[in-house]
Amino acid sequence: MSRIGRTLVFGVALGVVIALTACGGATAGGGAGNPLPTTRPAENVGSAASSAAKDTYQATWDSYLRDSIAAANDAQTVKLSMLQRYEKPSITSQNTGGLMQTLELLEDRTKFNLLNSQTTASAVADFDIHVKYVNGDTKTRTCKVQIGIELNPDDKLWYVLNPSALNWDSVCTVH
Repeated sequence: MSRIGRTLVFGVALGVVIALTACGGATAGGGAGNPLPTTRPAENVGSAASSAAKDTYQATWDSYLRDSIAAANDAQTVKLSMLQRYEKPSITSQNTGGLMQTLELLEDRTKFNLLNSQTTASAVADFDIHVKYVNGDTKTRTCKVQIGIELNPDDKLWYVLNPSALNWDSVCTVH
């Protein structure tokens, strides 16, 4: 799903939380509760394992960094949907200052070192993100995380070792 689509889905969902809070939310013993979230269409990433790997380690890193941030945003959208569905709306409303809404990449300063006869690229990734919270507050954080990328001799593409969503709250510090 595109970033605009995720933002739109989240905006609608946040509006529902705010509306429920303003109306008193669910009542004990069978109240209406929080509405079910709008189902998001699944993204078709293709069946080829090399669909996002590139022919240079820098190009793979550029794509991976953006995808890792997008995966963190998707995970947060799921978390916020669960809060909307199952948490008392007044509690969700009280906690909006600590709930991340979206992450955006500001600047990437990562410099790689080539190892193993230039088939492995390694770096301590160094980049800044902009964190927007549900309550509208924003913060800039600097992220540092170890990254390894390897060249596959069979298809001549560079693959990230141990890919995952950006764990921003543990590897990124406030400016």
